[in-house]
Amino acid sequence: LGPLNDRDARTLLATEAGQTGNHVMVGSDEASDIVSDCRRHPVLVKTAGRWIQMKASRDGRGVPKAFESVAESVRVVAATIQVSGGGGDGHYLKELLRACLSEAKV
Repeated sequence: LGPLNDRDARTLLATEAGQTGNHVMVGSDEASDIVSDCRRHPVLVKTAGRWIQMKASRDGRGVPKAFESVAESVRVVAATIQVSGGGGDGHYLKELLRACLSEAKV
């Protein structure tokens, strides 16, 4: 799978976060950062969207706060991968899932 265009990546992110494709967060800086840090790769964007949905429902602080939190976490994952010499999409997905699932622990 190749990267999506920016609009499709943002729409996928919102949809996977349980929102409509025209939700206000689609145009946010956080959405831009997330899809960029996820290389606009459909599987990575989808994973980040599900993470947003999980945070919004678990934390009860709403979708905008979940977008902000996930954007920061994805930024950390992207920076960590870059510092460690990069890696393919599979490595990125593994690290993204590790970060997401570490938050899901009860």
